[in-house]
Amino acid sequence: MKIIAEIANVHEGSEQYLLDLVEEIVNAGLLDIKFQYIVPSEFGIKGSASYKEFDRLSISYEFYANLVTNQLKNCNIYFDIFGDQSFDKVLQLNELNKIKGVKIHTTNSLDFDLIEKSIKVFNEVFISISGLTNSEILQIINYLTHKGFLNKVVLFYGVQTYPTSLESIKLNKMVDIGKTFNVNIGLSEHLDGDDKLSKNIVNYAWLLGYSYIEKHVTLNRSRRLDDDHAALEVNELSNVINGLKKILPLFSDNVLKLDKNEKIYRNSAKKILVAKKNIKLGHLISRDDIRSVRQDDIKIDNYINWNDLVGKTAAGPIPLGLKFTRNDVEQNLYALIIVRSQSTRFSGKCYSMIGENESIRILIKRIKKSRKVKKIILCTTNNKADDRLEEIAKEEDIQFVRGSANVENRISLAFKIHQIPDFFVRLTGDNIFIDTQHLDNALEKVINEDSEYYKHDSVIDGCDFEIIKHDAYLTLPYYYDNFEENSEYMTLFLNNNYFRKSSAFVYKDFQNYKNYRLTFDYDGDYVNLKTLYEFTQDIYMSYKQIYTTLEENNLYKRFLHEDKSTNITPTKRVTF
Repeated sequence: MKIIAEIANVHEGSEQYLLDLVEEIVNAGLLDIKFQYIVPSEFGIKGSASYKEFDRLSISYEFYANLVTNQLKNCNIYFDIFGDQSFDKVLQLNELNKIKGVKIHTTNSLDFDLIEKSIKVFNEVFISISGLTNSEILQIINYLTHKGFLNKVVLFYGVQTYPTSLESIKLNKMVDIGKTFNVNIGLSEHLDGDDKLSKNIVNYAWLLGYSYIEKHVTLNRSRRLDDDHAALEVNELSNVINGLKKILPLFSDNVLKLDKNEKIYRNSAKKILVAKKNIKLGHLISRDDIRSVRQDDIKIDNYINWNDLVGKTAAGPIPLGLKFTRNDVEQNLYALIIVRSQSTRFSGKCYSMIGENESIRILIKRIKKSRKVKKIILCTTNNKADDRLEEIAKEEDIQFVRGSANVENRISLAFKIHQIPDFFVRLTGDNIFIDTQHLDNALEKVINEDSEYYKHDSVIDGCDFEIIKHDAYLTLPYYYDNFEENSEYMTLFLNNNYFRKSSAFVYKDFQNYKNYRLTFDYDGDYVNLKTLYEFTQDIYMSYKQIYTTLEENNLYKRFLHEDKSTNITPTKRVTF
């Protein structure tokens, strides 16, 4: 959260008071400072009471120009603007020293032209919605959403009475708006500076998820002029900021990641599971075969739970006292092939013939060569166009499930119909040349390390795959709000430090892998895959054979790499 020292009109039109206040703020190390650029004609007709009042409070452009180029040259400078004239003046100041941002006052928060040109110039744009009705707020939200500006602004709230009553602060109002519209929020409160809450509210706002808070500052609150009432003296604001810094370590940006101290505690507190007796190969392990012991000198990298053992078959003889690992019991490993025929980029590509086989059949045949995978499940849709996929699955004697177009639905259906796996390999119908030796090596690595996620991505695009621990997969709907909708891009939800990851194998002899593309999305990809097969005449070609064929036959230009990035951003549910 950024805390901005709000000067407003506490200077009462005195340039000397303003200069003294700025110097004290800067000397205190407070580098985020906001002013109000007053152009009297934006508040009233010349001669009116409003014009006269704001003319009294206005500070000359020349004074601000000197201030931003000298005393404020190393600060983050913000200005309140109230129309086109004040915008133009701040724009001129921006040419002298970069102005960090502007705040569009409630008086102009529905001036969409002013909002748009502010966004085009300044890095940070604040919009005050204080005093606006629900329908007016929605007008702003709809405009920002339509223009693609919503993530470029901060909505501010604060009733500007001096001082503001407690019931008008409404800290939860902006929290609800922020969650409803997924927009950044800021607080511009005007509590009486003598009230202890005026200082504590900074901590409350931070805990509630506010991105910004403005705090009025003054040299001497005892003057009790308008902006003095709601202000803290500079040393008070400095103390508030230092107090917030002290509590920041109590919270984490990543609450699910085990930090260093937590890992030390885990290693000392967790008990390991050891064989209570000599266990023979093929023995069905029961709870009576296991005992738990605490061994402080053992680092628990490959920790296995009771549920990971009970009911499992011993993969080999296990002597009395041996610490159990996943390698000691048979692992239930699935390969899930996610495929449907109705692709928007290349419809029916899974049926495209490469030599004597449909492309999807090549993937199935290759995966059947794996020594580790226990069950292959083809996951397709109920669409009639996918009937042929069901037939191919039957012809190849593998399992299949049919569900909706939603990938998560088909994966969950596979687990509902078939026994729950320990780990599963996620394969797509686009990547048909997976090297099964790579796959088996990666599965062995994941089991040895008892990791939760592995992405085989240091290979040619189209030879990559993912391995996921089923227990980790089950957590995703709870950790991410948009998981089910966008689960086609599962990598985005798993490839982070929430989960224990195994590092990808790197093949030093095949460093030019990024130059080639073998995934199947477009017509040109089909040509690439058929051309590769024509050179080898072998659907079981190894990764080494694939790479060597591309290099030795000068197929470089025809297999250029293309970016398959997505704009989807996982939305965290677990946040503090």
